[in-house]
Amino acid sequence: PKNPREPRNLSLSGARVQPTNGNLRILLRWKQPPSDVPIMFYKLFWSRFIRGPPNDSILVHHQSVPK
Repeated sequence: PKNPREPRNLSLSGARVQPTNGNLRILLRWKQPPSDVPIMFYKLFWSRFIRGPPNDSILVHHQSVPK
């Protein structure tokens, strides 16, 4: 069997900042790729760049999302 490929037709929409806590909310959509192996969940990764003394940092987060 072939492993699943990356999702197709990825789109981001509805970006907004929550005024109470500064969190960013984004609607993420994609089409499931063809696969011989059943897809049970996707693992999403995102990062945040933080500028500050003495060095800049990149924080990487991830979350598993059910199909």
